[in-house]
Amino acid sequence: MSKTVLIGASSAIAKSLEEISEKKFVSFSRSENNLDIMGDLNELDNLEDINGLVYFPGTINLKPFTMLKDQDFQSDLDINFLGAVKVVKKLINKLKDANGASVV
Repeated sequence: MSKTVLIGASSAIAKSLEEISEKKFVSFSRSENNLDIMGDLNELDNLEDINGLVYFPGTINLKPFTMLKDQDFQSDLDINFLGAVKVVKKLINKLKDANGASVV
């Protein structure tokens, strides 16, 4: 059975989605399985039959704009953009093998 990979979601979210659909979901998050989005993505190597990817770990700095430092912006870019690029690069061949795979 093909599955959708959820990056930034808890296993509870994956389970809830499975209950309301006829699809399989696999979740990865820092809190549950220590997926290091900016470093080691080897946990994704063993996935098979992937037909979708949803990337939503998200970060946000809730400070006044004038209080934000360059490092705050860089950190947000690393997680929200570069992290997505790294995950897509890691899974692109598996997604290409699926018929009609999608990335959100």
